[in-house]
Amino acid sequence: METNHAELFMQHRSAMMSIAYRMLGSICEAEDVVSDVFIRWGKQDISKIQNAKAWLLKACSNASLDLLKKSYKQREVYPGTWLPEPLINDFSLWQEDPSNSDSISTAFLLMLEKLNPVERTVFLLHDVFSYSFREISLIVERSESNCRKIGERARKRLQSDRTKFDAPSATDLVTLERFFTQLKLGDIEQIKSLLAEGAEFWSDGGGKVSAIPIVLTDPRKICKFFISIIGHAEQRNETYKPEFVTVNHRQGLILNKQFDQANWHMETVFSFEFIEGKIARIYAVRNPDKLKLVHRVY
Repeated sequence: METNHAELFMQHRSAMMSIAYRMLGSICEAEDVVSDVFIRWGKQDISKIQNAKAWLLKACSNASLDLLKKSYKQREVYPGTWLPEPLINDFSLWQEDPSNSDSISTAFLLMLEKLNPVERTVFLLHDVFSYSFREISLIVERSESNCRKIGERARKRLQSDRTKFDAPSATDLVTLERFFTQLKLGDIEQIKSLLAEGAEFWSDGGGKVSAIPIVLTDPRKICKFFISIIGHAEQRNETYKPEFVTVNHRQGLILNKQFDQANWHMETVFSFEFIEGKIARIYAVRNPDKLKLVHRVY
């Protein structure tokens, strides 16, 4: 492969990863898509390609759309609750545009699951990445007017029940520290006071490790669940180390379990959403397959 091929590809790799991750909700799958595009790109005569960025992003979007259709079928039989793979920002594999940070949150990615693959593609490319409907029509192989209608329909579906969470704040970490302090004390009322009305707990074990198979929507049940987890750990004399990090541009936490003096194992990656300063959603990714990449870069 000529040097120009690789240089042009690397100039736009971050943009491709950014699109592929949002479309697929999986870092590993996004990497696979971008790698496949790299192989195809290496076989092109770039002297005949007028716009390298347009070619690469179209190839990436097309490949993501094809994989997304297969992924949706797999999610229909996914054991328990499905959550996207966590993106630990401190160890991000690509540079994110800060203006698009809300569109990479776990809540936003879950919201996109309400759309079918074509709707998801059209909505993301137009509303998040500012593609024109003419450009999108070439990717999804629909007419420009049809793409416009698809985009409008997708936007209405998402706006109808979109929850408005707080923007990230420095107080988020303070609230979480209080939350985990109160969990150790076991005071349900104090813990509950830190949860928003209608708070939710989502847990993804992928059928491979223990996880709550449904979304908990009762604050008291959420409190009791976390208190019981801490109680079990104490009974078994298990040692855990929490590390506060940023996950998908939101306040998060990595929970590591100690096996011996020198070895720790990452068990869960949490992320949180807030409403009026209180915890509104807790996401817990425990599926070991979804933590592989976090292990690799952590």
